[in-house]
Amino acid sequence: MEGHETFLGNPLFLTKNRSKDFKFLKDKVYGRLDGWKCKLLSKTGRTSLVKAVVQGIPAYSMATFRLPLSLCEELDSPARKFWWTDSLDKRHYLCLTASDSICQPKARGGLGIRRFKDINAAFLAKLGWMMASDSSKFWVSILKARYCRESNFWTATLPKTASVVARMIWSTRDFIREGSVYLIGNGDAVDIWNSPLVPWFNMEQTRAAFNPLSQAKNVKLSLLIDEREKNWKVDQLERWFQPSEIGLIRSIPIMPTPATDRLIWKGTKSGSFSIKSAY
Repeated sequence: MEGHETFLGNPLFLTKNRSKDFKFLKDKVYGRLDGWKCKLLSKTGRTSLVKAVVQGIPAYSMATFRLPLSLCEELDSPARKFWWTDSLDKRHYLCLTASDSICQPKARGGLGIRRFKDINAAFLAKLGWMMASDSSKFWVSILKARYCRESNFWTATLPKTASVVARMIWSTRDFIREGSVYLIGNGDAVDIWNSPLVPWFNMEQTRAAFNPLSQAKNVKLSLLIDEREKNWKVDQLERWFQPSEIGLIRSIPIMPTPATDRLIWKGTKSGSFSIKSAY
């Protein structure tokens, strides 16, 4: 083997120079854009082509690998030039609007064109969501058996020898934690210190709500729930949380019927994660 082998279109072996490993994506983007007649396309047509075609070229690789930021910027550059000019050969051209404005969602006045680094992050977040939500996927069970033997996705610490894929998935953990919350059942799956517990709090606010004298690590939420009455144990809430926050914690609903805890995504009405909602 020469080190340039691919499997399903992606590099089989990664080197320290990731930009070189994925240079073929840049070549594909330039090749596709160079073949289009920009002069014959309106701004609306260019927008559609960038969103539907150009940004879809590296999607398969982005779904499993974190591309270098420098490469993502190199992919953004020809797409931006294609939208503003009628030629990719121009070195200098006038942008009448900042890229930040164009890349905003349509609801905020932008065109909905996404940066490649954001697309990459959203794809990887989907893998992180599968790990956090206990997906039945076979690869999830393998990673959990390897890295979460005595813990879970929220608490596991990766060893230095962890695989590239595992490190990329674990890098999305904070993002998943901020965008999700548990629908409380029996409380067995929820670690009150590490799991997203309070719907209207981020993790920093949640941890600030704890009693500073308590040691809330490695404590399951089931300790705070009266399983028979399906209600919160006030004495336990007073032990673990500050008095000013107890009322808010008690307002978190508990499912009335016996059920396991379910992780839901706050960005969608259904509670299921979607790549679109992660941008």
